[in-house]
Amino acid sequence: MLPVAAQYLRSLRAEEKRAVYAKCGITRQYFYALIGNTKKRASVELACKLQQVTCGKVTCRSIRPDLDWDLIERATR
Repeated sequence: MLPVAAQYLRSLRAEEKRAVYAKCGITRQYFYALIGNTKKRASVELACKLQQVTCGKVTCRSIRPDLDWDLIERATR
């Protein structure tokens, strides 16, 4: 998962990282399990939350490029 998200989080200070994890409702360990495990994938909800929390610096599409985001967006309107 997510080289873009990993790169973005590496650029943050420790307290900023903790804020991102808290706002997304995940732990640091869970995030690193997602980026370190090619079989584990973020949910649609988590991908959207990361995009929201990072103000679009990390996008849903970069986190889950395997999904049809155009279809998902149409279905949620």
